Amino acid sequence: MAYIMSIWRRIPLPMAALSLALFSLGNLWGTAIPFLRNGLGGIAGVILIAYTIRILADLPKFAKEMAQPPMASIFATYPMSFVLFSTYLKQWVPVLAEPIWWTGLLMHICLILWFTIKHAFPFQWRKTMPSWFVLYVGIATAAVTAPAMNQKTVGTTVVYFAIAAWAILFPAIGYRYLKGDSLPAPLMPTWAIVAAPISLCLAGLLASNPQAPTLLVYILQVVALICYFLGLPALKGLGNLKFLPAISAYTFPMVISAIAAKSSLAWFTSQGVEHFAFAWVSRFSLWVATFATIVVLTRYVVFLLTPTIPNQIERG
Repeated sequence: MAYIMSIWRRIPLPMAALSLALFSLGNLWGTAIPFLRNGLGGIAGVILIAYTIRILADLPKFAKEMAQPPMASIFATYPMSFVLFSTYLKQWVPVLAEPIWWTGLLMHICLILWFTIKHAFPFQWRKTMPSWFVLYVGIATAAVTAPAMNQKTVGTTVVYFAIAAWAILFPAIGYRYLKGDSLPAPLMPTWAIVAAPISLCLAGLLASNPQAPTLLVYILQVVALICYFLGLPALKGLGNLKFLPAISAYTFPMVISAIAAKSSLAWFTSQGVEHFAFAWVSRFSLWVATFATIVVLTRYVVFLLTPTIPNQIERG
C-alpha cells in the first residue's frame, strides 16, 4: 500500500494532459479499430482516477502548485479530460455521460474565471506563455464533443469564444516564440502547445457547426497547418534523456492536430474537393500523434515506477 501511495504522490500535475491525449487518440482510432479505442480509453480512465486521488490525497501540495501560473493553466487538461471521458461513458454508462460532460465544462469555466482574476490581471504580454492556450482555448474540447451530447449550440458558443481567445493570445505568445524567449527548462516542452489551439478550434467548429462560413474554415485550415509544422520541431525533446513531466505537452497538440486534419479531410470531401495532400496530412499527423503519445506514456510509466528519477518540476 505504501508503494502505491508513493506512486500517487509522484504523479505530476501535467500528467492530466496524457490522459486527455489518450482519450482523444482512442476516439481518433475508434472508427478503424474499435477495441483500440476501448483500450486507450481504459488507460486514460485509470490515469484520470489516479490523478484525482493524487489531488485529494494532498490538497496542500495541490494548492501550492496552483499558485504557479504555468501549473494552474496546464491544469485545464483535467476538466478537458472529463469532457472527453464523457464520450466513452456514452457507450459504457450512458446515463453518466452528459452529467460528466457538463461537470468538465463547468469546471473549465470556473478555472478560467479564477485564473484570470488570480494570475492574468493585470495583463502583461511578458507573463503569457504557451500553457495559457490550454486554459483559454482548450475549452473548445467541449465543442468537439458537443454533438455526442446533443449540445451543438453550446459547442458553437464555446468554439467562438476559443477562437476569440486565440486571437487575443496569439500575438503575445507568438512574439515570444519568434523572439526566441526562453522558458524555464522544466517548461520548455510546452512550446509544442502552439500546434494545438487553432487545430482544436477547427475541429470544434467542424463538429458543432459544419455550416460555418467557408472563409472562416479556410482561414483556420491554413493557420492550423502553419502552427502544426511550427510545433513539430519541439518533438525533438522526446529524446531528451532527462525526464520532464511537461513532456505531456507533446501529446494532445499532436492528437488534436490529427483530429483536425481528419475532420478537414471529411469537410473538403463534402465540399467536392479531393486532393491527395489532404489525405497525406491526415495520415501523417495520425502516426505522429500515435508515436508521440506512446513515447510519453512509456516515459511516464518508467518515471512513476522509478523513485530515483527526480521530478524536474518540483526541483526546477
